[in-house]
Amino acid sequence: MADSFLLSDERLKPHHNDHDRTPPNASGKFEPDSHHRQRPKSYARWFEDWWLVELVAVICSCALVVALCVILKKYDGEQVPSFGTWFNSGITLGTLVALLTTLAVAMAMSTVQECISQLKWLWYSGASRPLGDIETYDRASRGLVGSVQLLWKLRLYPTASFGALLTIIHLAIAPLAQQSLLSVSEPVVVAGFDATATIPATKDWTETTQQTLVNMDYRYASLSAGMKGAIFNGFFASADVTINDTLPICTTGNCTFPNYQSLALCASSFDVTQHLQNFTTQDGTRWCLPGGFCAATNSSTIGNRLMVNITSAVTQAAKMADADAAKLERSSKRLNYTSLAFGDHVAPVGDFYIIYTNWTHTGVQATSKTPWAAVEFVLDWCVPTFTTQMINGIATTSRRSNPSTAFESGPYESSSVTIRTGGKEFRIHPDTHNTLQRYLNMSLSGSASMVQEFSKADSDQVQKLVNIFGIGGQGIEYHTTRADGLAALDAMLANTATSMTNYIRSVPNVEFVYGTAYVQQNVVRVHWGWIAAPIAFCVASLLFFFTVVALCSFGRSAKPPLWKSSAVAALRCFDPALHRELGGSSPGRISLVGVAGEQHVRLLRDGDGWLLVRGTSAKSNTSI
Repeated sequence: MADSFLLSDERLKPHHNDHDRTPPNASGKFEPDSHHRQRPKSYARWFEDWWLVELVAVICSCALVVALCVILKKYDGEQVPSFGTWFNSGITLGTLVALLTTLAVAMAMSTVQECISQLKWLWYSGASRPLGDIETYDRASRGLVGSVQLLWKLRLYPTASFGALLTIIHLAIAPLAQQSLLSVSEPVVVAGFDATATIPATKDWTETTQQTLVNMDYRYASLSAGMKGAIFNGFFASADVTINDTLPICTTGNCTFPNYQSLALCASSFDVTQHLQNFTTQDGTRWCLPGGFCAATNSSTIGNRLMVNITSAVTQAAKMADADAAKLERSSKRLNYTSLAFGDHVAPVGDFYIIYTNWTHTGVQATSKTPWAAVEFVLDWCVPTFTTQMINGIATTSRRSNPSTAFESGPYESSSVTIRTGGKEFRIHPDTHNTLQRYLNMSLSGSASMVQEFSKADSDQVQKLVNIFGIGGQGIEYHTTRADGLAALDAMLANTATSMTNYIRSVPNVEFVYGTAYVQQNVVRVHWGWIAAPIAFCVASLLFFFTVVALCSFGRSAKPPLWKSSAVAALRCFDPALHRELGGSSPGRISLVGVAGEQHVRLLRDGDGWLLVRGTSAKSNTSI
C-alpha cells in the first residue's frame, strides 16, 4: 500500500485536469492537491454525497404516472378530447398518454442507471472480483444488451439482476400503456329542444259515428274511413310483408323508450276441424259445427259446388236482433258469439268460422278422413306491453307475450268495454265497439263456390281467404296443406290487427310516452389492466432505489463512496502498478477486455481515500 495513490471521499468533479496531481515526493508517492481536501458547500453535498437527484427523478416519475391515471379517470367514458397547441393543431389523448409514459419511464430509468453504476462499487468492496466486471456494469447501466450480459455473467445476483431486468422491460412500458386507450362508439344522451323522443299510446278509444250514405248498409257507413282503410290495408297486405307497429318521433334517429302499454287489437286462430259433424239429408250432405254453422254441398254435383263458407260466430238470436235493428237504421246491443276455441273472450270485436274444402282428404298425400276442414279466428281488444327503440333511424317494436285480455263488459248498450292492468284503466266506447263488430261481421262473412273451372266469391275479403287455403279456380295450385293455410291466416290476421292498432294510436287525443334521445359519439374507454404496466414499473424502480440506498448506507463496516457512474472516479482509483499492467503496448479493445478479465481487484479504503488493488480470485458470499 506504500506506492498507492489515495482518492479522497468526495466525488471527483469531471473538470479536474492532470495538473491536479502534485509531482511525486521524495519517497515517490503522488499526493493529491490540497484543494481536494476542501469540503464542497452544503447544498452541493446533496448532489455529490447523496441521492437527491435520483430521489427527485424517481418521485417525479411516480408523479407523472399518478397524473396519467388522473387524466385517464377524468376522460374515461367521455367524448374523445383534442388538446389545442400553438401550431393550430390538436394533440390526441393517445399522444398525451405516450408522452407522460415516456417521460415517467425516462426519469425512472435515470435513477435505475445510477443505482446499477453504484452497485459496481459495492460489488468490488465486498470481495475480489474480475476487473472486467466494471465494463459489464457500465454497459448494463446503458442499455438492453449490457443488461442481458450482466444477468448471464453474474448468475442472477438479486439486486443487480433486478436493475438489469428493469432496464430490459422499460422498452415495453410505453406501448403497453397505450393499449389502455380504446375509442368506441357509444350512445350519448341529448337533452333540449333538439332532442324529441315520443311515441303515441292509447288508453281510451272513441270514434264518432259517420253519417249514413245513400244506398249503403247502415253498418258499413257508420265506420270511419280511417278504420276501414286500416282493415283493408292489413287484410290485403302482401303475404311476404309484415306491417310494423307505430313509429316513434325521434329527432336524433337514436332513441330508447321505457316499456309502455297501449290499447291494441290482437288476433288468434285455432283449427276446429275435430268439431265438424256431417248430416245427410235428401238435399245432400251438411257438415256443421256446434251452434248451427254449416257448409252444405252435394258431393255428386261438379258444375256448381260450395268450396268455402265464412260465417260469424254470432248466435242466431243476436243475428235476428241485429237484422231488425238494421232495418230501423239504429244500433243494437253488442253482438254475442258462440265460440268453440275462445270462450274466455268476453267482448271480441269479431269471431268467425271458416269451413272449407279439405284438399288433403283426397289424392296420394291424403292426411284427413274429413272432406271439410274448419278454423276459428278471433279479433279482440288487448293491452300488450310494448318495447320500442330506434337505432340509426330504424325503429323496432316488440310485444311481450300474453297481453292482458281480461276485459269487462256490462250487458247494456251504454256499457263500456274496460280493462284494468298496470295501475291504469283502458276503455272502449260502446258505440265504437258495436259499430266495429257489425262492420267486420258484414265484410268478412260470405261464401265461395266453384263454377266449372272458376271460383266465385261473395266479396274480395272472402276471395282472399279462399286463396290462403289454396282453394280457387283456374291457375290455382292445390298443393297448400292445412298447416300452410293456417300459417298464412295467422300472418294476415296479425297484419290486420297491427294496422288497426296503428290507426287507433294515430288519432289526436292519444297520450305520449317520452323516451330518451341520444347520438352515437366516440368516447374513451380505459382498460385499466394495461395501466398496471407503468404503475408496476414506477413502484419497482422506487423499490430498487431504496434497496440500493440501504445497501450503501447500512450493514457494511466500510461503505464505498457514491461515485455512481463517474468515469473520472474509475480512472483515478486504479493502483498505478495495476494501471501499468493493463496498459502494455497499446492493446486493442478485445485484448484489453481479455486482460481485465484475468485480473481480480478489490476496492479498499486506505486512509482518506479508496483504491482498486490487486486481489485473489477467491469469491465472497456477498451478493448484491
